[in-house]
Order: sequence, then structure tokens, then C-alpha cells
Amino acid sequence: MNWEIDLNCDMGEGMGNDALIIPYVSSISIACGGHTGNQDSIQQTIQLAKKTNVSIGAHPSYPDRENFGRNKILIDYGSLKESLINQLALIQKIAFEEDYPLSHLKPHGALYNQAAMDNEL
Repeated sequence: MNWEIDLNCDMGEGMGNDALIIPYVSSISIACGGHTGNQDSIQQTIQLAKKTNVSIGAHPSYPDRENFGRNKILIDYGSLKESLINQLALIQKIAFEEDYPLSHLKPHGALYNQAAMDNEL
């Protein structure tokens, strides 16, 4: 049997070690503005992935830079939906400009954990 494992890492989060880690992974999830990240960091991270032939995906979160998206925040679903759409639109636009396709979406932190328990979310 031939096994293949996708080793994924969150990147573009301002830790400063993305270039050191990326040769060891097969996909990355890029912060797209909710918990951290901006147009420049997204573009730089996509360019790094492109150079190393690593798959990229969106890593959206609650709009919570203060707590790095690690805490559930009180936000109505309409506002959260708008924030997530904006985050995804930003990374999708940059990926299109860089001619490098998105392959996945991985919610970040508290959003990921809350979505596992909240069917509406």
C-alpha cells in the first residue's frame, strides 16, 4: 500500500520562521486578516509557497487580532459571515494575482473549535 500524508502548517502569522519550515511541509494555511495577516503578508507567503511547490489554503478566523483569534467572541452571525467573506475574498484575490490556486480552507483557533460544536456556525 502506498501512503501519502499531507503535513500542513499555519503560516503568514508573523512568526518570522515560515521560510525555515516550508521545505518540510506539503501544504500551508495562510492567515487572511482575521486574527493576523494583511495583503503584504499573504502575498509574501503565497510567493514562498509557489517557490517551494507547497499547496496553499485560507486560514480565516474570528475578527480578533487582540487575542489572536484564540477566544470565542460575541459577534452576530451576519457580521461574522461578512468578516469571513472579506478574509476569503482577500486571499482569493491575491492567489489569483499570483496565479497560484487555493486548495483548502482551515478555520483558525476559536472559530475552528466553535464550529465543531455549533451546527449553525
